[in-house]
Amino acid sequence: MRKDCRRQFIRDYANLGCVKAVRDLVVPLTINGAGIRDIERVLFLSANTILKTLREAAKRADEPTHPRRVRDLEMDEFWSFVGAKRRQRRTWYGYDRQRRKVVAIVNERRTDAACRQLLQ
Repeated sequence: MRKDCRRQFIRDYANLGCVKAVRDLVVPLTINGAGIRDIERVLFLSANTILKTLREAAKRADEPTHPRRVRDLEMDEFWSFVGAKRRQRRTWYGYDRQRRKVVAIVNERRTDAACRQLLQ
């Protein structure tokens, strides 16, 4: 005996953003270097769906941990300005060559205090 529950069920979605198996491909494609527009063309998803999927995956991801001490730290800086050259800002960064990761960033003026802050 079959009861009619008076509900509608969709078996074949016209919008592929509703299909979980298609959305599950967004993160691996991004990790392998595909851009948002590439994914949009290949999976037939909207940019908003892709960005929403990436934001949800980012919330679930653990924060990366950095070692307390780095043996070989390469430090460098670059500068830019906003509106006028008198408003210069320098970005200092520390790069761990062994792990191939940026482990420290400081965005300040060019002072000894900013360098010490980067080292800490």
